Amino acid sequence: MECLGIPIDHRLRRLIREVRPIDTNAGDSDHIRILQEFGTSLEIGARDYLATCDLSFGIEMARPESKGGVVVVLLQPHSSQDNSNGLLAGKRNCPTLNAVSELISAASNAKLGFDDVSVFDAIPFLNEKVTGEKIIENAQGVFADMIKAKQPEVVISCFKTEASNAIVQNLRSRRIGYCFEFDPRGSRQLAELGLSLTRVNALHPSYAINYFPEFSCFKRLLVLEFVKAFALWQGNWIDETWMVHLRHECHEQAKKLWKGI
Repeated sequence: MECLGIPIDHRLRRLIREVRPIDTNAGDSDHIRILQEFGTSLEIGARDYLATCDLSFGIEMARPESKGGVVVVLLQPHSSQDNSNGLLAGKRNCPTLNAVSELISAASNAKLGFDDVSVFDAIPFLNEKVTGEKIIENAQGVFADMIKAKQPEVVISCFKTEASNAIVQNLRSRRIGYCFEFDPRGSRQLAELGLSLTRVNALHPSYAINYFPEFSCFKRLLVLEFVKAFALWQGNWIDETWMVHLRHECHEQAKKLWKGI
């Protein structure tokens, strides 16, 4: 078994093989409607801000429309991304989304694919060139509303952003190698906001795929955290010593390479 071009650690394979098919036909969620209404409302001056292909791409990523399950959260679309040829072509030409697709398949023992797991952006539809504080704050609020509508059991947090929204603050990823188990306060705050979910801390796939592909520890960590998320979804996870060591290795390597990621 391999993922992201590296072999999957043999100690994870037992957990992966135990993953059972999961019924994705749960009750309907309003998160697609919330996202679509925001996307169609985006304007700059008198012209439409969001292209139809970008709106459709974001909506397709956020499917299925069922409640619960695992949600992967990235930061935002990149300005270089071309969605004009639809979801499959756009995903194929985006290394980050290709990596997410591989990770979902590997962690679910190929029982689930990209189409079966919702992928949200914490700043939906707005690329890195958009800098207006108000519109970014509105986008983060839409993401928070989508999470409340979706009611996921597990959230894989692959994003960092400044935010005033309490849901976004508590879902954003922490330093590489951190585990949300050390943040009971955040879990309590999310529960007070009506969310009963488990958070899994992960680095953004672009760091492992685009920025530092020569350091396999980051890829191994991504595989570990995605496997952890899907195992937690099934109620079957215990951290082991070697996992702690891998997280520490990645944390130390990240400090040397990129302060603050």
